[in-house]
Amino acid sequence: AAANLNTALTAVKSNMGLTFIAVVMLIVALGWSILWFVGLGEAVSTSSGAIVFLLLVSYYWVHQVLCNVVHVTSAGTVATWWYVPLEAASCWSTAIQDSFCR
Repeated sequence: AAANLNTALTAVKSNMGLTFIAVVMLIVALGWSILWFVGLGEAVSTSSGAIVFLLLVSYYWVHQVLCNVVHVTSAGTVATWWYVPLEAASCWSTAIQDSFCR
């Protein structure tokens, strides 16, 4: 387990753009949460329970999509670093860009 963790940390350290992607997604999630809570307050005061349920589903859905974007970007970048190290050897490498756009 220690060897796997050490390898993963080496991959992430050589591609620090992954940290940038994670922070950007965290800011997007914070913005979505603020927007969602404003909408929820309005929906609770004027709408039925079905609308509130759909808002709860949308909140969960968006947060799962944001988490999965970070996960897939990290996995793709680490896989590229493992198989083609020269392509994933900088802060904002093509591996990060390609993995984010997939």
